[in-house]
Amino acid sequence: MKKIILILLLLVPMMFAQQPAHRPELLQQFKIPFFVEVHIIPDDSLNTIYYDYRIPYNQLTFVKDGDKYKAALNVALEVFDTTGQFISRQMKQRNIVADSFSETNSPDYFCEGVLLFHLPNDEYKFIPVINDVQSGQEVKLEPLRVNKLKSDSSLFLDPIVLNENKTGTNDNKDFVLTNYEDSIPFSSKRYELAIPCKDISVQKIYVTIINNRDTVFSDYVSKSFVSSISLKENEGKIIFGSKPGDNIFRNFLLTDFSNSLSEGRIKVIVSQDKDGENPQTFTKNVTWFNKPFSLHNLQFAITSLKYVEKDSVVSKLLDTDKIDYMPELKKFWQKYDPTPTTKFNELMNEYYNRVDYAVRNFASLSNRNGADTDRGKIYIKFGMPAKIERSSDDYGKIVELWIYTKEKLSFKFVDKNGTGEFPLAKG
Repeated sequence: MKKIILILLLLVPMMFAQQPAHRPELLQQFKIPFFVEVHIIPDDSLNTIYYDYRIPYNQLTFVKDGDKYKAALNVALEVFDTTGQFISRQMKQRNIVADSFSETNSPDYFCEGVLLFHLPNDEYKFIPVINDVQSGQEVKLEPLRVNKLKSDSSLFLDPIVLNENKTGTNDNKDFVLTNYEDSIPFSSKRYELAIPCKDISVQKIYVTIINNRDTVFSDYVSKSFVSSISLKENEGKIIFGSKPGDNIFRNFLLTDFSNSLSEGRIKVIVSQDKDGENPQTFTKNVTWFNKPFSLHNLQFAITSLKYVEKDSVVSKLLDTDKIDYMPELKKFWQKYDPTPTTKFNELMNEYYNRVDYAVRNFASLSNRNGADTDRGKIYIKFGMPAKIERSSDDYGKIVELWIYTKEKLSFKFVDKNGTGEFPLAKG
């Protein structure tokens, strides 16, 4: 019964719970999560090279302007050859407007853009420099090596990761570039692969996807559209589309596979036929980009089950070999997976996001782990309350009343000792 209640308590509020809000000054720490993709499109004389970037809003400095919040970003990209000789430079300024403070503080809103180069087919070193205009911070990031395209005998280009096309059509204006380091995010969302083929007369291809050591897809793919290839900015997104020109491709679309993927490496093996000669193999990563921080320490993650499980269950998991911690943890949460046909477990993700939030936001002056406080435990079980009322009692102590409207529950916390711990009031 306790486990059934656990599922209900987590599943109902998870649609309404606020995600952890954290705004580290990463610009000052030189750890900007600056996602970059490079796509090379061969042409008759010069290759078209698209340099796509993606920066979360919560890494930028916003200032309030009326009822809006504004930030500005300069992105400069310098290109050098392998001898260190300067080749080219592009620069773009982006002005960003957020409607609310929560947007500026969120890892789910991004500034995205494209820089375009036309260069001979050779090896290059790309050095990005970004400047956060509001703070004045400028950071030169790690160089990115751009390799020479393989010989003209290669039939297929590197597959391009796209967000799911929810229209169900092949209208290329609807394809949005995923733009996560050319990786497939491990999440509940669906993603697609566009596999450009140089020979537009090819009507179907055979694709095999091996994830870690498991074959998760092996079949013919015929869904496709013919076009030139371009990447362009549109309403804050990067669109995979067509452009005028003679250099056209047949872009095969691989769908309905991403939810079968686990974290790790994948091989995408492409050929014209099932037993075709000289298949091309491409490698990509499946990455949990917003993985809860508490899941990076598996011993802590297992220990954190104590808020909803018996000590005996937690101890049994901790007694396994450390190399088995993650498989055993996944097996524990698999029983409560709301989407058991997919690899991503939304309930597990939600739980550890709540643990992260509790650890960060409910610690007291005594340095007690925020998840071990009464407010932390209630937050982990029920999520963000619909309403929080603050007041003072007859003794001048600060009181917080958490109201859960849908669950018809309320909890009263009193900061009895002035340490910010807020134990749960009795009665």
